[in-house]
Amino acid sequence: MRRLEVVAGAHRHAVIIGDGVLALLGRHLVEAGLGGPAALVTDEHLADSHAETARDSMARSGIRVAVVVLAAGEEGKTLEAVSGLYRRFAEAGLERTSPVVAVGGGVV
Repeated sequence: MRRLEVVAGAHRHAVIIGDGVLALLGRHLVEAGLGGPAALVTDEHLADSHAETARDSMARSGIRVAVVVLAAGEEGKTLEAVSGLYRRFAEAGLERTSPVVAVGGGVV
């Protein structure tokens, strides 16, 4: 596992890369001082595989997580999809400081 630090202005963020990192996601979030409620955003291609691993890890760490699944491809790249994200975040009780974890590429 490799840990990198990204500096963006006055903010520092850890990026963790390696095999099996999703299974440890919850622990890393808690160690970083991030808890629930949280959102896990993924697309329909990854929802049953990688996103499930991430969700389970977060739940095991005591993080209440709402999973938001976007349509894959161009149909997920709309203002309606973004509006749906905001609506799901509000329904899940997320606040401005709540963590949002993205699992996927492309539309996510």
